[in-house]
Amino acid sequence: MGDRRRFEGRSVFITGAGSGIGEATAHAFAEEGAKVAIAELDPARGEAVRDAIRAKGGTALFVATDATDEASVKAAIAAANEAHGPIAHAFNNIGMSRPGSIEEMSLEDWNWTISISLTSTFLAMKYEIPMMKANGGGTIVNTASMAARLYTPSAPVPMPRPRRGSSISAIMRAAPMRTTISA
Repeated sequence: MGDRRRFEGRSVFITGAGSGIGEATAHAFAEEGAKVAIAELDPARGEAVRDAIRAKGGTALFVATDATDEASVKAAIAAANEAHGPIAHAFNNIGMSRPGSIEEMSLEDWNWTISISLTSTFLAMKYEIPMMKANGGGTIVNTASMAARLYTPSAPVPMPRPRRGSSISAIMRAAPMRTTISA
């Protein structure tokens, strides 16, 4: 996999790891020696990332995960813990909105956007933090795209304040537990 091994043997949990930034992050952690859990809704994408990491000599687990469903997230984190040991690092990387202007957006689309972009982060942290706390701490990074800061036609509903706010609240509570959270 490479000479850099800063995360040798550490368990890393990544949501949205089947494509884009999540996929690139999964590969980067694997190249650094991490045991990567790929939490992804799309089995074909998740399995492809897992297989690519393994083909390079890395350790990876694919866990089919609906990041908006509490039981699915809880089960994915438990599977990662069982396969790779306690999660030391997490990268929560899911956020989307449906295209169109806010005045055209249905309540169903609004609720879907909130669930994908915020509830997924909440659920992941809800189960990552206690595991990290029980094992001496860890790190969590919650991402958002530039669409969260700037209006774009493809992402009409900006999400930075709620996601950042929930991350800041978790940061304040997690600090005494030696768990670092970044947004």
